[in-house]
Amino acid sequence: MQSQWNNEDAAKVENDLLSLRAYATATFSKSVTGVPLWGTVKTTSRDVFGEDRTHLFIPQVGKYIGLDKERLVKLGQLDCLPSQELPLQLSLCGELQPSQAPTADTLLHAAIPSRFVDQTCSSATLALANHTNVKSLTAEIFGNRVAVSPSKKSRAEQVKAILALLDSSELEGILVPNLGLLTFSDEANECHERTVTLNAAAEAYFETTSTATEPKEATATQTMEIATLRQFVSNKKGHALIAVHDESASSRSLAGSETAQSLGAVTDGNHEGSLSSDAPVHTILWPNKGIFGFGQDKREARKVAQFATQIGEAKLLANATGGWVETTIAGPEACSSHEGLLQGKIALVSGSAAGIGLATATTLTEAGACVIGADINPEINSIMEGIGALGITVDLTQEAQVEALIERIIREFGGLDIVVSNAGIFTAGAYLEDMEQNNWERSMAVNLTSHQVLLKHAIPFVKKGIDPTIIFIGSRNVNAPGAGAASYSCAKAALTQLCRVAALELAPEGVRVNIIHPDAVFDTKLWTKEALERSAERYGITVEQYKKRNLMKTEITSRSVGNTVVALASDAFAKTTGAQIPVDGGNDRII
Repeated sequence: MQSQWNNEDAAKVENDLLSLRAYATATFSKSVTGVPLWGTVKTTSRDVFGEDRTHLFIPQVGKYIGLDKERLVKLGQLDCLPSQELPLQLSLCGELQPSQAPTADTLLHAAIPSRFVDQTCSSATLALANHTNVKSLTAEIFGNRVAVSPSKKSRAEQVKAILALLDSSELEGILVPNLGLLTFSDEANECHERTVTLNAAAEAYFETTSTATEPKEATATQTMEIATLRQFVSNKKGHALIAVHDESASSRSLAGSETAQSLGAVTDGNHEGSLSSDAPVHTILWPNKGIFGFGQDKREARKVAQFATQIGEAKLLANATGGWVETTIAGPEACSSHEGLLQGKIALVSGSAAGIGLATATTLTEAGACVIGADINPEINSIMEGIGALGITVDLTQEAQVEALIERIIREFGGLDIVVSNAGIFTAGAYLEDMEQNNWERSMAVNLTSHQVLLKHAIPFVKKGIDPTIIFIGSRNVNAPGAGAASYSCAKAALTQLCRVAALELAPEGVRVNIIHPDAVFDTKLWTKEALERSAERYGITVEQYKKRNLMKTEITSRSVGNTVVALASDAFAKTTGAQIPVDGGNDRII
């Protein structure tokens, strides 16, 4: 461990405490790998009444949320507050929904008067905090730099115990049983350096005094095994969950050790037989395969898996150097900011770099789904990052790349519930006798065959999905083709037939398959300003009139199609398959 703090970089944000807090957290991640940090900062500002108000800013789902510090401090001093009421009271500190309530550890951060507070939970610090000889070892490793907070039953007692330790001017950190290490300072740099050096000292001690357990030889985990386990756990919990698989040597060793039973449920592959009906299933240990964490989003699932690994490693470290004090350690609390319509669902959208594909990826993400956008555009990763999704560059006409795409999705997220097969191109218009053969073949390759290849490799995993559905993006041209658009119209017509066959084949498996036929979606790259003006002029109307050239006189946007995809993927269409759904404002040629 070595600090990566750069004074020049920090100086750029020193006048913005939230940016400085974010910089300190990011720098710690670069300095110390594999150790989660939860860092907070206190700021004071004057309200409309001319009174100073101090807020504690905590990280939550990619941003910082301000909480009333004074109210938090008072909550931390309440002995009589029932634990079930605490989330509501914590949410009121920041006018949040109860589902967005911060963790109870927030009370400890509020109680410590220092501006910056870091909370780390490495295997080494956790082993030390829950060690039978915690006081003597702490003095040996840190001297007077770190104090030990006695284990307390209530959070209020824990707050009082920590406050009693803060009198020492030499104090840089506090070890808290079941929690780890709290470090603090009024200066971001000093807090960061303390966090790094104290974690390094704890790790160095255990490296020299304990022996690592060699894991058994790994048993390769097949993607279908992962998808099957995720399906089992999701069904057991009653809703879709994301699965993160930690197959590190340490996790594989822990999964096959005597410690495994205390870290979560253990399966031997026969999930029905080895996982009892009342077994907690947010953490699953599979001997020789590793640890699986489950959550409503990838971040939560990763935290669950990491937590189990850290607790297991901490127990091994402590037991190798004296003994572990067995207590109940609360796992990571749910971090999802809301219950979306498709929360926990895993969705793949092909052709998602722009237009309908991008809008669909956006609406699915907003609905709570974990979205993977696939596109030949090399910028797809940054495009998807902008909406909180994962982008993967892939040529969907290359079967090997499609197969690799599906495998990556299963290994990163655990399964596949929603496939939106959207990739498409519009080749140069030409009458049949003038058409270049290359345009015909290219249209068929992208607009038809790539969808068939995607289905071929996705279907085995979609069958293991939760309320699974496949949605194709077709075209009005299927039912109302245009002259000079044979290559496009024929490919989309064949795609519709592919959808119908897939609906017939997959209905017995509980997989719904439908197709959307959009028309006149003018906010795509296909329709430039010049193209719109030319088309409107040809009809003798304005561009705005041309955009609403349908029976309902309404404008169809990419998001209109994306919203329809979300609806089709939801329970609202749970009984619908094989349907062709127009999103066109009404077309008299079709009606």
